[in-house]
Amino acid sequence: MVMAIAVIFSQTFPSKTGDGELLVRLVLWIWVAVNTSTLVTLLVNLFFKQVTPAYQFKKTLQYMLRQIVLALAHPENPNHRPTFKQIAEQYNQLKPLFLQAVRSSPEIGSNPDSWESLMMATLDCYRLAALLQPEVGCVDYQREQTLSTIFLSLSNKLEAFSEELSQFALTLSIDHQDVSSNSAVLREMELILTKLKVGERLTLPEEANKKKSIVVPDALTNPIYLHFTLKTMLASLLCYVFYLVVDWDGIHTCMLTCVIVAQPGLGPTLQKSWLRIIGGLIATFLALFLMVYVQPHIVTIVGLLVMVVPVFALCAWVAAGSERIAYVGTQMNVTFVLGFLSWFGPVNNLDGYVIGLSESSLA
Repeated sequence: MVMAIAVIFSQTFPSKTGDGELLVRLVLWIWVAVNTSTLVTLLVNLFFKQVTPAYQFKKTLQYMLRQIVLALAHPENPNHRPTFKQIAEQYNQLKPLFLQAVRSSPEIGSNPDSWESLMMATLDCYRLAALLQPEVGCVDYQREQTLSTIFLSLSNKLEAFSEELSQFALTLSIDHQDVSSNSAVLREMELILTKLKVGERLTLPEEANKKKSIVVPDALTNPIYLHFTLKTMLASLLCYVFYLVVDWDGIHTCMLTCVIVAQPGLGPTLQKSWLRIIGGLIATFLALFLMVYVQPHIVTIVGLLVMVVPVFALCAWVAAGSERIAYVGTQMNVTFVLGFLSWFGPVNNLDGYVIGLSESSLA
């Protein structure tokens, strides 16, 4: 997406100038801005361990282990059993986290096989926990309590996990008649934990370890992708011709909008379009309010930071929320910056300021 935005934005430069050297400089400055913002974001994230892949990987494993404990302790309650949708989501989340943690964390990178075994054991037991049924007849409480204790122990020791998994005190000396309706599930969990105890390596499926191509396999043969490309290109071209015909260069970012809101279906496209409009309008009102009522009292760079940092914090808070409205935060931040920080000093011309904000919001 970043590459697409940079490329489509650079297409607006030829309409501004015919100087080849200036065009090259403008294109190069795009990549300077992209790389600088990426580098600054990475450096800032280094100071917060909560965003590191290793921390998120461990916390996800802990969450899954505790969910298994709840499912074993209360098999009669369906709310404690993971759904198959949750299983798929956790698998898709854990795999990239593990690969990133191996590359970025010395602790996990020095012993990746053991961590991969723990991850696969957790995923398999998490999947089995979804198969637990409310007990009928005689209940095997000893086995369930023993397994719950083991999973809880794994969860508690995960934060300080630095030894081989075979050194964990996994008590698996259960040997009595299976009378529970969940006996098959419990035996399978015991087998997985036994493999974990003896140091047997549990790995991801071979197809999961294959490197994915940058494009999907049928990108050149499936006509759906060609149709989507042509529709997006046509929309961008119409916007380009429109702002050239009406000589309104201020809305040249409408070409970006076509690329950003383009989705495979009409419903998702409309949803993202509305989120983009709402985010732009909210940022416009915030910028106007600050300019009219706060900016006249600001005379230092500290005052400017006090004025804009809360807005950035609000945008980040919305962007980190639900996927349904997360894009509103991103659009609020972009529109606010385009409208409020596009000059090297206080804004005194309200008419020009409102026009600039309107253009950035519409685009």
